[in-house]
Amino acid sequence: MTHNLICFTFFTLFLISCNNPTNTQNDVDTEGKGKINYLIVANIGLKDIKKLNEFISWKTEKGFNIITNYVNSSVSLEEIDTWVERKYDSLDIKPKFLLLIGDANGSFTVKTQESGFISGIDDFISDLEYGVIGEVTNSNRIPKIHVGRFTIRSIQDLEVQVDKTIWYEKKQFQNSTDIAYLKNALGEAGNKIEAANSFNSTLKYGWDYYFNDTYINPTTGKTNGVNGIRYTCPHEDGINMVQTIQGHVNEGIGFFFYCGNGAVDSLKFPTFTKQDVDNLTNYNKYPIVGVFG
Repeated sequence: MTHNLICFTFFTLFLISCNNPTNTQNDVDTEGKGKINYLIVANIGLKDIKKLNEFISWKTEKGFNIITNYVNSSVSLEEIDTWVERKYDSLDIKPKFLLLIGDANGSFTVKTQESGFISGIDDFISDLEYGVIGEVTNSNRIPKIHVGRFTIRSIQDLEVQVDKTIWYEKKQFQNSTDIAYLKNALGEAGNKIEAANSFNSTLKYGWDYYFNDTYINPTTGKTNGVNGIRYTCPHEDGINMVQTIQGHVNEGIGFFFYCGNGAVDSLKFPTFTKQDVDNLTNYNKYPIVGVFG
């Protein structure tokens, strides 16, 4: 890995679990160069909204230097990307994070890419363009900025996402909350037999070496102390498997990784939809979710 692709902000993840009460603020100056620049592009209709200001204040308290750009719904993907790239080129400390606040359409639009992908496939959407510096090509498609999005279609959407973020990063460590769930890591391979070797090998590596309580971490000399749960292919398909996954999430997991096929709005084999997410009851036990297709 080349040095310019390393994000030192995440070095602590080699030493701790996905979240840690001793590492929730003033922990972002990991390169010794000064505060890390954190870009926010939000729809103009959200400017000066109290809940967004609360989010910005929290990130500032953590040690980030927040740079905001409020845009009208008509502002194009190319215009936003130009602003991001100019910030990347002009700032001495390159921005590590970009948060888009708005949806692909609606009252609080922040545009996303919906066509013109290098794969030639145009049945999905992506914010990859914003993270890659320069034109996205087959040889230049690794992001240099970590891109996230709050999919806001109402002020209530904003309030929910900000509250969950601040709860996850700060408040759960201040309220005598049971945070043991953060040590639970769930991995699932898609139940597609012809791809079983690929899907299973990914889970095997992760759950054999990291997400367990037996492997000795060479950095710390201790076990990672993680309760690893995994379902390799083949496994039970259909509603029973969905209910099994829901049960684990409802009980509380800190990390969920799915390796398999999916669609824009669901995981497949077994199918896990937005409705299934709506039926979860894991209040204040929010996992980091990774999907590899």
